[in-house]
Amino acid sequence: MIGREHDPRDAWTPPLARTDGDALLSAPEALLKGALESPVPAVAVFGPRRPPFEPMFRMTTDPATHAALERNGLRLEAAVDAVRSISLAAIESAAGRGAIALLPNDQVDRGMGALERLARACGGPVALVLEDNPHLSPSTCPRRICWRLRMPTLEPWDLESLRRSVGLALRMSSAAGLPVGIVVHNTMLRSWATLAMRPNRVVTMLDAVEPDALVVDRGDPLRDLRRDEFNHAWFMPSPGERERYGIIAIGPCVPATLHMLDATGFTGRVPVFRLGASSPIDESALERFLERCDHAIVVEPRPGSTAPRVVGLAQRLRRAHGHAAQVWWTELPPLEGHPRVRLEPNEGTRSSTLVRKMIHLLDGLRPSKDPQALLARDVDLDGVVVPPRDEHLGLASARSAATEAALDAIEALAARSPDQGETPRHAVLAGGPEPARAGSTVIEVWDRRRWSIEGSAAVRHAVRTGSRVFVVCDLAADEEPDVARLAEACTPGDARSLPRTVRVDVNDRDAVIRSIVEAADEGGVTIVIARDGPPARRDINVLERDLIEVDRLGYLPMQRFIWPVSAACDLRDPPLATLIDQGLERGADPLRATAEIVRVTPEPGHGWRLRVEPLLEQVELERERPAALAETARRAASLPVPTPRHAAQGAWRAHLAGWRGDPPGVAVQMLCEAGRSMGYRVEAVHHATPIGPGRRSWAQVLYTRAVSSDDLPMPARIPFGEGDVLIGMDPVEALRALGPDPYLRIGAAGRTRACVNTGAFPDQLREPFESAAAALEPSIEQALGEPADLALDMGRRIRHAFLNDRVLDVAMLGASFQLGLVPVTVEALEAAARRMEQRGYARSLEALRFGRLVASEQAEQRVSANDRERAQDMMRRMEFEARVYANPRSRRTSRRAASLLRPFFDVLQPLGNIDGGQPLHDFVLAFRRCVIWGGGGYAERYGEAIVALAQRERGIEGMPLTAACVLPIAELSLIRDFPYLCVMTVGDEHRRRVRNWLGEVRSRGDHVSRRYLYRVDVAVPGRRWKAEVKGSDWPARVVELIMPFVPLAWRGRLGQDAREAGYRFVADAAASESTYDQWLQSARELHAKALDGSIRAMSAGDIDALRPGSLAPRDE
Repeated sequence: MIGREHDPRDAWTPPLARTDGDALLSAPEALLKGALESPVPAVAVFGPRRPPFEPMFRMTTDPATHAALERNGLRLEAAVDAVRSISLAAIESAAGRGAIALLPNDQVDRGMGALERLARACGGPVALVLEDNPHLSPSTCPRRICWRLRMPTLEPWDLESLRRSVGLALRMSSAAGLPVGIVVHNTMLRSWATLAMRPNRVVTMLDAVEPDALVVDRGDPLRDLRRDEFNHAWFMPSPGERERYGIIAIGPCVPATLHMLDATGFTGRVPVFRLGASSPIDESALERFLERCDHAIVVEPRPGSTAPRVVGLAQRLRRAHGHAAQVWWTELPPLEGHPRVRLEPNEGTRSSTLVRKMIHLLDGLRPSKDPQALLARDVDLDGVVVPPRDEHLGLASARSAATEAALDAIEALAARSPDQGETPRHAVLAGGPEPARAGSTVIEVWDRRRWSIEGSAAVRHAVRTGSRVFVVCDLAADEEPDVARLAEACTPGDARSLPRTVRVDVNDRDAVIRSIVEAADEGGVTIVIARDGPPARRDINVLERDLIEVDRLGYLPMQRFIWPVSAACDLRDPPLATLIDQGLERGADPLRATAEIVRVTPEPGHGWRLRVEPLLEQVELERERPAALAETARRAASLPVPTPRHAAQGAWRAHLAGWRGDPPGVAVQMLCEAGRSMGYRVEAVHHATPIGPGRRSWAQVLYTRAVSSDDLPMPARIPFGEGDVLIGMDPVEALRALGPDPYLRIGAAGRTRACVNTGAFPDQLREPFESAAAALEPSIEQALGEPADLALDMGRRIRHAFLNDRVLDVAMLGASFQLGLVPVTVEALEAAARRMEQRGYARSLEALRFGRLVASEQAEQRVSANDRERAQDMMRRMEFEARVYANPRSRRTSRRAASLLRPFFDVLQPLGNIDGGQPLHDFVLAFRRCVIWGGGGYAERYGEAIVALAQRERGIEGMPLTAACVLPIAELSLIRDFPYLCVMTVGDEHRRRVRNWLGEVRSRGDHVSRRYLYRVDVAVPGRRWKAEVKGSDWPARVVELIMPFVPLAWRGRLGQDAREAGYRFVADAAASESTYDQWLQSARELHAKALDGSIRAMSAGDIDALRPGSLAPRDE
């Protein structure tokens, strides 16, 4: 599709301040706009500041929105929970003023008492907006609650009806003297739509110009429903005629039902009745519908919540007139030869699921038509496993970590040995397979929100029943009561003591286990408060709060990284995220100083001993300004304008896998505003489940041409196989959209195009996320029938250019646009990027242009600062350093290494063609480090061993045996003793690697500072002192100075035997004339152990056991 660009003067004024034209509104904005337009005024909106209503309270930060609310006398007030919201609305109602209360579905049941009191005494108009979420709250149905309280209930089906329902609810409440419920499905609260703006209420003008506008009908509330046409019928048969099937659709099931009929070609053949109010039901209109159908199928988000009242009407009609449609709701009408089909919750809200449930009924209406041929085929991605979204983030991951720690603590208590003076204790996990018995310590795992509701009763019960440990996961729920204060306040006055409180970091597993064990030994009631950090690693709110400043500035002003010192000795660059995780295994403060004295049994031959070793390195990087990308802007200006590939379509749908920022995401807001500039009607829907720090799951955008009131509505959510483009920021989420998620499946062969980032994020550099990211490209080809239009590691390019990956979503949008997958103009998209920068998302325009450059293949850019340096470049660098390097020691080392390495390098040149040159790179780096470890002779021994293997394989393509032995022999030669650790820690090579990791550029004002954690171990007969202290790098510098004078015989004693076994392995492999395949298999096993680091724990016997023909036992 293609549009016309236009820009009205007030097109970007906040919607609440608009009085004409079209505007893109979110669900909270539509609610407030309805309140401002309502002729019956409301003075306040009350609700908890939590999903799904949290975005409403962020709107008041906009000055224009705040001014519009003040002009109309409407205020937003955040309440603690739904109960307090109802109470505040009741206070306003008692004074005769109108109010609106927002009730999340999971809190409605807690507010039943307050709702009942409000229903009995409602003085002023009150509208209750009740979220309907059948997935998360299957047992709490807001429709049934409203029905039991005899409250009128409206069922909006889109954002336009949601806006109208607010004013209608206030009018009906004023007329009936009862609160009126507005049941809103959770998908609607996460959607955006283009709506026509109308003037807000101005009471004095309405009184003067249109006096009847404020007249409230005190009679039947059905008159208001009929006047607003909340109930509507499509495709009704003529009087006297009957259709076999009819559908009664409620709420969001209305657009899903109409789209199902339109997509299958059955528009006009199946009558549809929109029930816009589940209470009171317009019986006269529904009677006409039931008289003209044989079977009426009630489609609603929760099957059976409204259907009983329709069934009662049908029975009364049948008794009076002899005929009425048979009503179906949880089951569909049976058909001979087909199994019975049930409707599950939420299935009626998705047209793709609904059509697959009803396909046999539609097939029977017109046998000559095959609706099955119109359905998108099911794609089975064999062997593709996508991890759950909440596996490593959020409250679920914290509970899982706390539960695992509790099970370990139970094992530790049970494994105590009385022979060593320890007392075993019996402990059980509440809800576990083993029941508690007398004297047992019961361990319960809670979260803070549940603790605020049930914690007081749990504490009162525990202080009277025995030993109990509560592990409460406290993840920054600021509106909930403090865990410790609540426990102290609810302790009975006759209790012997107050519950003990212990605070630990939930990420420090050892500390959690130790706290539980100590609590079990102490007895009584203990509350272990497990917080996230600092630094936070699971709490989504804290992580996103830290990233707001990055979005505003476009870069990180200060970064702090902590990793093991041994990382300096790794031959291959480990993932940065893995290093950070290893550094944070010690908890919130890894560099904390500790001291410990241990009494040990004297051992013969062991006298005095002193050992000092570095453990952790802390690097702080401070930046003054972001990286300049002036060249990107210059080259982007000369890019050709792409031709839209969807210009002939009447609708365009995009799925964005992963988004950041305020809902529905920065890239989605840019798409929506660019579409509005083109004159499209824009709709969007998003899903906000966290998938990583600062990242949410997905969003979808729909472009259509301007529609008239007679056009059938289209669902904003993409039906199966109807997506036009997949824009993948997060590779795991992009994979999920193709098929593993049964509710997405947006792709279809021949229709959907893909532009995806295949590189995993730093928090995804572990299984099963890495495997899922690696499966993305082949899965796209399998699901869509052709390769992706663009599939590359855009994340690494972005991190290299922008020093962070926050703008990756905008870069992927720019790449998709340059490929012709986004039907807007350059000017519209860049104008939207500039507006995003004004709202606090810096460098959006630069990222957009950068993505266009990458997609155009005009910029030959280095993939990342973390890319491996080629072996040839490393040789040239060493030769250059040998001549001009400022540090004399480094200059001498480089000179010696370069002169000794050159003949070996020339012989091993063929290794540069294997695996991207990785074996040759490993050899050059290992040779230089062997010079550092033991001098030139030590390095020559390593080089001669590898060259001997290469000569053995002369003429064999790829030299696989040599390539497999380079890394293992290097790891065995470079024994990580104390001197080598110190020299590598302060060496120039490690500092260069850290600069590349962090993107440090000194000319830009970047400054790096380092701190270290050292362990000092002093042992004398019978006693041992251990201490961990923080300090600078001076101890390592001292060791670097004296290392050349330490005899090699004193070095690396623990690894000498394994090293010699490795050299024997290589020498025998080079000398062997037969059994080549067996030697190759053994070398590959050794190489695999070198990759995962386990080779450093192998003994000489383990290495000898890998030799072909060895009789030594091998560990499987």
